[in-house]
Amino acid sequence: MKFNTKQDFIEAVRKFTIQEGRQIKWRRNESYRARAICKWKKQGCKWMAYASKYHEETC
Repeated sequence: MKFNTKQDFIEAVRKFTIQEGRQIKWRRNESYRARAICKWKKQGCKWMAYASKYHEETC
């Protein structure tokens, strides 16, 4: 999946976590990459979302 900006990715992850009723931690949130990790690992939530800038495109 491609996002036009990092902010679009962050907003999509936030909307998803609100919909699912989960909490996230942001890790390595820099100008060219972002990673979200589910805070509820003890309850079986083991997902992670990662996005980075693709060097050949603006997305």
